[in-house]
Amino acid sequence: MAKGCRKFLKQSRKMALKPNNVKSSTADLSPVNGETLSAFSMYKSKTPDIGMKPKKRRGRPKKKPNSTLPKTADTENATDCMGKEKTASAKPKFNMVALKEEPTSLKEELKPDTMKSLKKKLDSPIVGILKKSKTVDNLDNGVDVDLENSNVLRTACMDSRKEGREVFEWLIAPHSLDVFLSDFWEKKPLHISRRHDSYYKFILTIRSIDKILRQEVLKFTENIDITSYDNGVRETHNPVGRALPHVVWDFYTNKCSVRILNPQTYFPRIHTLNASLQEYFNCFVGANLYLTPPDSQGFAPHYDDIEAFVLQIEGKKLWKIYAPLSQDEVLPRISSKNFTPEEVGNPIMEVVLEAGDVLYFPRGFIHQATTIEGEYSLHVTISTYQKHSWADYFEKLLPQALETAIQNDVEFRKGVPFDLYQNLGLIHSDSKSPRRKEIFNQINTLLGRLTKHLPCDYAADEVFKGFVHDALPPIIPENERHLTVFGDSDRINVNGVLKNRVEIQLDTEVKILRANILRMVTEEDSIRLYHSIENSKVYHENEIQFLEIDDDVAPCVETLINTYPNFIAVKDLNIDNDDSKLQLVGALWERGLVKCKYPLEFIN
Repeated sequence: MAKGCRKFLKQSRKMALKPNNVKSSTADLSPVNGETLSAFSMYKSKTPDIGMKPKKRRGRPKKKPNSTLPKTADTENATDCMGKEKTASAKPKFNMVALKEEPTSLKEELKPDTMKSLKKKLDSPIVGILKKSKTVDNLDNGVDVDLENSNVLRTACMDSRKEGREVFEWLIAPHSLDVFLSDFWEKKPLHISRRHDSYYKFILTIRSIDKILRQEVLKFTENIDITSYDNGVRETHNPVGRALPHVVWDFYTNKCSVRILNPQTYFPRIHTLNASLQEYFNCFVGANLYLTPPDSQGFAPHYDDIEAFVLQIEGKKLWKIYAPLSQDEVLPRISSKNFTPEEVGNPIMEVVLEAGDVLYFPRGFIHQATTIEGEYSLHVTISTYQKHSWADYFEKLLPQALETAIQNDVEFRKGVPFDLYQNLGLIHSDSKSPRRKEIFNQINTLLGRLTKHLPCDYAADEVFKGFVHDALPPIIPENERHLTVFGDSDRINVNGVLKNRVEIQLDTEVKILRANILRMVTEEDSIRLYHSIENSKVYHENEIQFLEIDDDVAPCVETLINTYPNFIAVKDLNIDNDDSKLQLVGALWERGLVKCKYPLEFIN
């Protein structure tokens, strides 16, 4: 444990209300645990007990030499807690083919033309959307930024997929998106050094963290973690209850790192950023926020099960990246244990991340980070692609394929040969008998027949339905709100009389609110529209929401989805019954799932 943390825990022992034998646990409410997860599954970690028996108020907190933490996406590095590099004699056992070339840094590429490209990205409408989001700084008086008359936002939300791509291009600018996807995505790390310290600073500041701690009720373990890594021991020091500023900053001044889980709940611009990116990636995008004091470290070396983008907001941090230790740990589906320096060997990349820089590394790459002498660090880790592999798709595909094959193909219902167990099994695994070969041929024949029953569309719907449940709710800026039920709807006067009554007409032009806002599936002998419009900013806080529709209006929904991003008049939806068209679109509009091309006219 960091010495400063021990001292603080001694002085604040009265705050530890738990009995001595109760262990505190950390659970990341984002899909990805630790630093990178904000956002994407919850992992629980056992941490050293910081409580004490009532009579021993001055005793030292218990310590576990090899404290095992959740396979977190900490994206925090681990050198010595005081910033000194730890020696690592063992070399990684595995050299990735993708790492024949050294991981790239763009530090030397920022020439005048490149700087112009950066400026263009910073002046783009998409960055305008991020910057114009309601900020923490104006939460005091509840003022919403006036977006309706902003020229930079006139094209907002025309096509959420295109805008998500533009946001991602801004995130990795000035690097080419095509080159990134072909050379780095899921292959090797990339460090982009911009020499532009305010590139990400509009997202949040240390001051905004202090304000959130005062204005919102953040609880230790649920919303915020206090961590340290010293002498090879990773510990979590969470007290019980609310994370008040005085307590958090005392830990910080005693060289403990502060990790805020699911920061999109409290920082609107992180919500805007992630909600935009998820439209491009077609899967959940999460985040965690990390504040580390000078000369300290909060997390041990580890790898995560997500693609990580570290956005350095303020300060500096030294990162060390290591290749996967074996082929089995390339693109893993679960996060790792905490490694020792001897296990990880020598880094393949060692960079100091400065404000405005971004560092990308794929899942499976071991990493650790430490602040340097006299420099604190504030960064956000954006995470995506957790459990979003072919393996996850096949987990949905193959069980249903087998069920369908059993139902429709008698060959799968025939009994196994009498001598199956005399030719297969552990004691026969080395046998090369002709009969064993015949049985394998028969199995391969059945597997070939199984491919005729693959429900590929069903599996895609099931995976996407999971994304709909994971997804952040969409951001609806003010210049778009008046086209939706959230702004263009009935209002009541002080005299109790309703005004601004609106109604969908046959000539009303509509489109779905976002490309990924809903998914139509056949389920339990009904057609359901799963949607994310009512999702919470807290991961899986609510059950997945859906609407059931009749079979005869399903073609209308299909047309709305396939027509996006274009508008279509209600009368042009491809069924004959006008009343059914109006009823369906009206129901979708009332739930916020579609928006109109123009504000609806008021009726008496």
